[in-house]
Amino acid sequence: MKKRLFGTLLTVCSFTINAQQVADATEVVKLQTVELTSTKFQLNANHSGKVVIKLTQADLKQNRGVELTTLLDQLAGIDIIGNQSAAGLNLSYSFRGGSNRQVLILIDGVAINNPSSISNDYDLRLLPLDQVESIEIIKGAASALYGSGAATAVINIKLKSAEKDFKATLNTSVATNNSQDKNGLNLANFERGITFSQAFRKADVYFAFQDHQSTGLSAAKGIGFKNDPFGRQNILLKYQLKALKKLSFTSLVNYNKFNTNFDAGSFADAENESISEEFRVGFQSVYTYPKGDFNFKSAFNTINNNNEKTSFPSINKGNTLVFDAYNRYYFNDQLQVLLGLNAQKNEMTSFEIPFGQSALTKVINQVDYTILDPYANVVLNTKGGFNLNVGARLNHHSTYGSHFIYTLNPSYLLTVDEVKLKLMASYSTAYITPTLFQLFSPDYGYQNLNPEENKSLESGFTLNYKKVDLDLIYFYRQEQNFIDFTLLDPSTFAFGYRNTVQDFYASGLETSLKLKVSDKINFSSNYTFTQVAATKIRVPKHKINAHLSWELQAQTHIGLDFNFTDKRSDSFFDLSTFSSSRVVLKSYSLVNLQANRSFLNRRFNVFAHLTNIFNVDYQELVGFTTRGRNVLVGFQFDIQ
Repeated sequence: MKKRLFGTLLTVCSFTINAQQVADATEVVKLQTVELTSTKFQLNANHSGKVVIKLTQADLKQNRGVELTTLLDQLAGIDIIGNQSAAGLNLSYSFRGGSNRQVLILIDGVAINNPSSISNDYDLRLLPLDQVESIEIIKGAASALYGSGAATAVINIKLKSAEKDFKATLNTSVATNNSQDKNGLNLANFERGITFSQAFRKADVYFAFQDHQSTGLSAAKGIGFKNDPFGRQNILLKYQLKALKKLSFTSLVNYNKFNTNFDAGSFADAENESISEEFRVGFQSVYTYPKGDFNFKSAFNTINNNNEKTSFPSINKGNTLVFDAYNRYYFNDQLQVLLGLNAQKNEMTSFEIPFGQSALTKVINQVDYTILDPYANVVLNTKGGFNLNVGARLNHHSTYGSHFIYTLNPSYLLTVDEVKLKLMASYSTAYITPTLFQLFSPDYGYQNLNPEENKSLESGFTLNYKKVDLDLIYFYRQEQNFIDFTLLDPSTFAFGYRNTVQDFYASGLETSLKLKVSDKINFSSNYTFTQVAATKIRVPKHKINAHLSWELQAQTHIGLDFNFTDKRSDSFFDLSTFSSSRVVLKSYSLVNLQANRSFLNRRFNVFAHLTNIFNVDYQELVGFTTRGRNVLVGFQFDIQ
């Protein structure tokens, strides 16, 4: 297996080295240098050996009123399961057939998670799109740069900062929230927000508040089921100080909260309520010197999940303290070296009602683990077009010890006239640490767990010719030491977490196309083929997204979206038989329409969405409601 993976990688390396002589006589067109999540360096995007997906502020403005997870679901290789259902439904992130624990979320470049949850994953329901400046996504294993959890993807979410001397923004939207069997214009989804920003000569201040309220849908599917309302509030305060010409500081205070009602499961109504609160403070500094810069990023995050008003009451609290310090040194235009040190401490406290008792009792008392990881990354960009990114990390965990991770990512850029062809390959390893619950749960925990290991192979190309951008990527992933919740003793029905000896595999193809049809019309599409084990649920083999954008006038934009999701297997617990049942969910296609219009020199923006135009009846998860045809209208007014 390993020989085959390295054989493919070395073949691409050999080809790119031999082909350098072709590119020596070719002038490479320079693009804007930007910091790439795939390398942590300021690089020309042509020098990256990864397909990096970037959603800019211009992209986000065209999708005002849309949830962040809905945008992610429209990208190649990504399934956000639950984002088309009731607003408070738990979400599953499947990147290339993986799961939540294999996706790492960064907020302003700092890793964030929820140590109080079973899978340690961060809940994207906490974040409003209106407070996001940009989103950058790299797929494949990236633990060498970012540590635990970066197995199938890294999502770097950059929050907004001050823009000009003074700017205030008001935004609001109203929408229906109908299922397929409901009609009419009953408004049930409301969002409103306000921001202030002030840029001074050496300091910037940014403040934002957002509120979202939604009702009208039951999470579970059934006749006469009660609505499950959802509410979210977000406060963001950012302060940036340019203390010296070469030294800058950024501090952040962020409060996010949502409360949601939820049901007992598939086809099962209930009156459960969950409240999730997050408080985060962050600090970053950058010192620039002639040959590079030193970066320090840190954050303290605390999350409180209150499930007292449920069938199984509990309170879970988690704290995370993280810092990431790294130095970037640019020897010349061709060679850059990064050395870094990443540290993290996770804590968890949990309250439950033990069997036979009636009051909440502390069952997990402030357990913790620490991580200390030195890491390095080297980027080589030759004038002949060959590029190489090599990285390594030594993970040291206070519970299981040390673990070595690495990445090898060659690429070659061939430019002939107006054609740019980039060939890429990568072989990377990743790790996923056992969670605090898996280690220390009094009923199910096991402190001798080892980290899960992923090995990922990618190969493919990107092609740019005049008004056409095309990329095609093959991916292959092997998962080892999977941590499973398994039956330990059939005689006593004792369950617990253990590393399994069985390996799991995923493979597939991703392709994306961007076409500038004319000065006013753009077309983009992507297709994903994913092959996973038969036991894996909710992963479509085929998925297609397409978007047609038309600038009707200088300040009017119209967009049309098409989404196809193939059939998937799913399972649910049947309360009538008290057993698990497996079903096949039918494929479905959705068509959505959006429009934006700007007035007053683009300071007043009106937007509208018509989603699921044909009112298609479909299921994301068996036994749960999905949204039918709905309409949303809103505006944003900028004062500056």
